[in-house]
Amino acid sequence: ICASALFLISRSLYLRSTTFGMICRVQMSSDITLIILNTMWCLLKTYLNGTVLPYRVEMLVGVASKTLYFFTCKLHVLMAVNRFIFIFYATQFQKTSKIFKGAIFLCLLLAYLQSCAGPLLDRNLFVVFSSKTLRWQFATTKWTPFYEAYLEYYVVLTECSIIIILDSASFLKLRRIHR
Repeated sequence: ICASALFLISRSLYLRSTTFGMICRVQMSSDITLIILNTMWCLLKTYLNGTVLPYRVEMLVGVASKTLYFFTCKLHVLMAVNRFIFIFYATQFQKTSKIFKGAIFLCLLLAYLQSCAGPLLDRNLFVVFSSKTLRWQFATTKWTPFYEAYLEYYVVLTECSIIIILDSASFLKLRRIHR
């Protein structure tokens, strides 16, 4: 199912024709890749039935999963920025494709740095997939509360706030236009 979805996304002409479509295509591909990664990891952990894997493998999969998660969050913010720009300044921005391609790369870079921050603060602070709860869980270290609060929850809260503000302004502008 995931492979079919990725194929359809890659073939969609509409998703290639606009900057918003380009962002949506990358976001959907990232979400599906995250589903594939987590499913394969869950199957592997179940197959190994409690066998402890090397630290670096656990950390690598955790960082990859968190990077994809944070990347999709940042892409939602980028979608709100894109809507805002094209609703408020539609005729003033003719060459935005390159800008948004660069912004997508910046979102990926920021997501990677955000997911690597835990292991950089403390080599034992990384996420581990629990076969019992079927969730990613943070290893408990003295840096865990700091990382969870300031580098995860507050960042996501800020991103959600930006989306709400930009989309509210965009909605109000559209209502005024269509009156």
